[in-house]
Amino acid sequence: MLSHRDNYSLGFAALAAGTLGTYNTGAINYSRDARGFTKAATTNASTFTTSGAGFVGNLGNNQQSVFFVCLNDAGTFSTIQSAIEIALSGVGYVSKSVEWPNPSDRAVVGAIHISCSGAQTFTVGTTVPGTANTAVFYNVVGDYGKPIVI
Repeated sequence: MLSHRDNYSLGFAALAAGTLGTYNTGAINYSRDARGFTKAATTNASTFTTSGAGFVGNLGNNQQSVFFVCLNDAGTFSTIQSAIEIALSGVGYVSKSVEWPNPSDRAVVGAIHISCSGAQTFTVGTTVPGTANTAVFYNVVGDYGKPIVI
């Protein structure tokens, strides 16, 4: 069964790690309020949201979080961060499902799951995803399907 979404990705975002706390994307087609938009491919141009709405916090040792990558009408990237949870390597770890958000003002085009072990940290906007942490990139088209299990 498909999830109802007003705003969604129409194509594969090709999310990948950039440098200095950025991420790269391929060209993306997406829908916002039944209007189609296209965002050209980016290299090191997309940054994580580091304050305000959508930002929960940096990740310390044995912590993990999911950063949902979004685009608005102007083609500006932002992220929505899930709650910070204990990572698989941490004492007290419990598997959790993280639901895809459905924001009214932007389309979710993918997600980046960052997990830090006992000696790792992730500073949003500074640390490269997948360097001194584990990064899993999720690309979505249309229906988001299952929650992300962390």
